[in-house]
Amino acid sequence: MGDAAHDRPAEEPGLARRDGDRVRLDQAVRFYLLDASGAAAWVRCNLRDVSVSGAAIELVEGELEVGATILLRIDVSRNAEAGFQVRARVVRRVPTAARMLYGVHFLGLTGSQLEELHRAVSLWTRRRTSRARW
Repeated sequence: MGDAAHDRPAEEPGLARRDGDRVRLDQAVRFYLLDASGAAAWVRCNLRDVSVSGAAIELVEGELEVGATILLRIDVSRNAEAGFQVRARVVRRVPTAARMLYGVHFLGLTGSQLEELHRAVSLWTRRRTSRARW
């Protein structure tokens, strides 16, 4: 059983748009969307960057509306148990040469989710740094 303080949402004011380290990625992830018709499905997308306050995702197919709320599943490694889920709201759409890029802001993060995000961002930053040295 988790610590009660750990399971409460983190303070939103401290999670400004660009708070914390932001790491650029190209990692396949999934999100869950309940559409207007009531149909629900996991949708593949690519995580392009992430921080403890939000992320940029690129859809493989389909579109999202600004204001839509999604459940984003982030797998930190190939081990499915090393992943976690966060609720996020689509806050912007930016066209790129190939696809549409969506900025999402994480919502109601618990202390545990915030720790998972910090760990994931640190891990991915270390991986990028070690690759750059070669």
